[in-house]
Amino acid sequence: MTQVPVRRESGIPDGFSLWADPWRWNPIRDLEAIIDRMWRMPPAYRLADGFTPAVDVEETDDAYTFEVELPGVRKEDVSIEVGERELHITGKMMEKKRTGVLRQQMRHTGTFDYRTTLPPGIDPDRAEAHFDSGVLTVRIPKTEAGQRRKVEIS
Repeated sequence: MTQVPVRRESGIPDGFSLWADPWRWNPIRDLEAIIDRMWRMPPAYRLADGFTPAVDVEETDDAYTFEVELPGVRKEDVSIEVGERELHITGKMMEKKRTGVLRQQMRHTGTFDYRTTLPPGIDPDRAEAHFDSGVLTVRIPKTEAGQRRKVEIS
C-alpha cells in the first residue's frame, strides 16, 4: 500500500505570527539571552583562550600527512609531539603590532592546540615536519605492517 503525504492546516489564523507573540516560546530570543549572560560572566568562568587551526589530513599508501594553516606563525613558536597513538601540535600566534585603531579582527591570535588520535601501524620515530608559506606539514610514515597492499585475485 502506498502512502500519500497529507497537508494539514495549522489552525493558526492568517496574519498571526508565532515569532511576534511575546508570550510564546522564541528560540532566537532565548539564544540571544544565553549569549548575553555568557558574556556577562566573570572571566574565570569563560572558556579558555585558544583555538584549533584548520587542518587537512591526507592518507596515502605509505603515510599520513597533516597540513596545518598557521599564517604569520614562526616555526620557533610551534611544538610537535608524535606518540604511538597521538599527534599533538601546539603553539602561539602573536598579535601584530598596530599603529592605528583596529576596527575589525577576524584572524585568530593567542595559543592554538591541535590533537588527534593516530591509527595503529604508524612509525612515530620517522615523523618529519616542515614549514613553508604559513603551512606546517607533518608527515608520519606507516610501518610495513600498516601499509596497504594490493591483493591479486586468483
